[in-house]
Amino acid sequence: MANSKYDYVKKFENDDRLPPSSWIVVRIDGRHFHLFSAEHAFAKPNDENALNLMNSCPDFARTIS
Repeated sequence: MANSKYDYVKKFENDDRLPPSSWIVVRIDGRHFHLFSAEHAFAKPNDENALNLMNSCPDFARTIS
């Protein structure tokens, strides 16, 4: 679509790369976590298996991109 009437939109695009040394914070939320917790019999308040699972999620998320 060269020379289309929407070419002006290109000037609003940003470079989405982050500097190499910056921190990335991602909040991943879900639905019905209480059902997930009950199904896997997590102990309240801080089940060790649940904490390990939550801590491994970011590593997995980085591998699927």
